[in-house]
Amino acid sequence: MTAFRWGDPESAIQLPPAIRALLGSALGVTGGRPATPVILPPPAELPAELAADTSDEARLAHAAGMSTEDLLRARRGEAPDAPDGVLRPASHDEVLALLRIAAAHRVAVVPFGGGTSVVGGLRARRDGFRGV
Repeated sequence: MTAFRWGDPESAIQLPPAIRALLGSALGVTGGRPATPVILPPPAELPAELAADTSDEARLAHAAGMSTEDLLRARRGEAPDAPDGVLRPASHDEVLALLRIAAAHRVAVVPFGGGTSVVGGLRARRDGFRGV
């Protein structure tokens, strides 16, 4: 179980009642912080050469963007597109090396920049791949 990007509850701003009612009727959002923790499935085994961070915290942080759909799914405790591991290459050469290893082992690679992905570009598709 791990928390998603809901911010610091000590810094939360209360929305006016009219806005809270609108969110409740339009999106089904009620109450404060999400009560459902996100439980990730175990990661697929990745090639040792990739030396990926497979912690739940790293995987969840890279599982989705900040679109309304992504945030509502996380609020429900869902993160079906969580990657199996996270890599942080520090140079162009490291990117090329990890792409070569991933291609050789049929591991999908999903680039992650700022993490907003309001168009769903961070969804890790597993079809035909050993891992993501």
